[in-house]
Amino acid sequence: MKKDVGSETWQAQKSILLKHLRHGNLDDFVQVVCSFIKQDFDSTLALLSTQRLLTASRDVKTTAYLCRNLLDQIDLLSLSGKQKSKLKTHLKISTEFQTIMAILAKRSSQLKIWNHSFTTLVVQVARNIDFVALRVHHDDALTMAEIAPFDGKEVSESFRNGYVRDVSDDANVIINEARRLFRKGQLGSDDSPVDVDDLVEAFEVASDTLKVGQSWDFYSYKSAHAAVTDESITIRIQQTNQQRAWDWSKTRHSSADSVDKTLFGKVYLPAQQKHLKALSGLQPQKLEVFLESPKGEELRKDLRSVKEIISSNILKHVGRDLDLDAKFTLEGGIFSARELAKVWGILMFYMACGRIWQRAIYDATNSVIVATLRRGTLVLAIRESLEVDETKARSLIDQFELVISQSNRWDLFYRPLIHFNDSEVMLALTVIETSRFYRNLLTIIVTESGGDLSMKGKKHLDLLEKDFTRAGFRILRDKKIFDAGGKPLTDVDLAVSKDGEVILFQSKILIQSDTSYDEWKIDNILKEAAEQMNSSIPELQRFLARHAKGLAIDPKKCNVTLALVTNVWNHTGAEVGKYLVVDTSYLSMILDGATVSTIRSDTNERLARRKFIAGDFPTGQEFVFLMKNPIHQQVFEKDEPAWAEITI
Repeated sequence: MKKDVGSETWQAQKSILLKHLRHGNLDDFVQVVCSFIKQDFDSTLALLSTQRLLTASRDVKTTAYLCRNLLDQIDLLSLSGKQKSKLKTHLKISTEFQTIMAILAKRSSQLKIWNHSFTTLVVQVARNIDFVALRVHHDDALTMAEIAPFDGKEVSESFRNGYVRDVSDDANVIINEARRLFRKGQLGSDDSPVDVDDLVEAFEVASDTLKVGQSWDFYSYKSAHAAVTDESITIRIQQTNQQRAWDWSKTRHSSADSVDKTLFGKVYLPAQQKHLKALSGLQPQKLEVFLESPKGEELRKDLRSVKEIISSNILKHVGRDLDLDAKFTLEGGIFSARELAKVWGILMFYMACGRIWQRAIYDATNSVIVATLRRGTLVLAIRESLEVDETKARSLIDQFELVISQSNRWDLFYRPLIHFNDSEVMLALTVIETSRFYRNLLTIIVTESGGDLSMKGKKHLDLLEKDFTRAGFRILRDKKIFDAGGKPLTDVDLAVSKDGEVILFQSKILIQSDTSYDEWKIDNILKEAAEQMNSSIPELQRFLARHAKGLAIDPKKCNVTLALVTNVWNHTGAEVGKYLVVDTSYLSMILDGATVSTIRSDTNERLARRKFIAGDFPTGQEFVFLMKNPIHQQVFEKDEPAWAEITI
């Protein structure tokens, strides 16, 4: 019997194998794996690969022992030649990746930066990110070859932004390792400045660790092909329609970010030009001292609208996902999305002020000064903006502050306020500037509150229902498909009809994924939904007959389309289990007139418009056509499958 990924049987097998590992029963582990392979080869290989069970011990000798003994058993398992080849490759890959990670761990353990105190180290790491950002974005003569191997060519602004984000990701690796060592009592107490060469070496190790980890993710979660030689591991990822949909979603996000950034830039860029000229020759001083000076007050005045621009953009994005005023219990306290968005607007305001202050000092002295603020200053700003008491304001600061006592994984993009001393916090300016907080906000709410985002998913369907109604569709909500005996087979979250076309949607509310692992989890959620829809197909006519009146259809003469609808863009236009996947924003665009505009990214000026339907609203046939043939469909039209290749 085939065991679906994530099923109870699959999870039980995982638990059995992990128990053997914990107790050191390696031979039992091998024998159990062999028994699982005899039952279902594909499911067992997926279990070993996606759960990384052969490397779960994180010990090279253990992994080598398991892989060597499994290799000895291959000829006794009655496998086909193709299956033997797959298993041998996986055993080799697991051994090599574990070896590489062990080498990186050893390099990390020997870094001299761990001799320093936690606060000194974190401040120096954050200062380094700001230094990289200032050089990459503001040194006009700089070529990327001076800080990375890009052949000395000038590169685009988006590429520079990506490079700065990569450095910020490296910083997260360093800070999390420092935290681990601190908790084990293995971090030093030296408060002297960190040597530049030592810091550079730490960033190199962190970068290598991330790159290897990402490559391992591609192999584990994207069904990639792999080849191993004595010198390298090569991972080849097939560019399927699903992968192209994923790539397209990144383009959509980049475009949306560009539009949002333009609104911010209309305020920030003129202020930057004006005040950098006025601040020529500025000498090092604390950010707070500067902001209280006459020139600092003028800068604050010019940038005051940043708070509202940023918070409004965040609320616009997440407003389709959840009730903005619903309360969630997070690590810092009980907050709403609206409150968190407003606080982020305040942080962006101080980031904008701090970046211009920092740039002026850098231009005058070629030195980077970190931005610190008194907690009392932030408390006052939050109280005035949100109209809350001091206790609530301080708890909101706690939500965004990185402190050693936190139990969750540290991420500067979620917590860019760094504990500096008892009265001050340090602002990680570059992290705040580059963070896509509207995406992070949902992750924070779900992971910290322990809540299920699907419980808030009705908001999506409520908005979509209004769009369908305005476009003249008949609508039914929250219906079930039953078998002949009355047993529920699956949910129909939304059923719509128009002009003889019937579309039945099952909705999945998801968190926007940023990693291969998260993407893999989403794929499995959608595959499970597709399996449920498969089981309901024999009962479709019964369902249509039962709801013919509500949908205003003749069950025998209508065309039926089944689809999965999500709130994320990753799969739009691709198929999962032969069912089309679309996102709510794309459907809303079709229902609102199917008009697409081309705009200038620097001004948001509309340059051209194209309409994909004849009238103000789509006919049933037009809607189904555009749903099945997304406007970006040209990225799916490939004669030959393309491959992405990564070599370690």
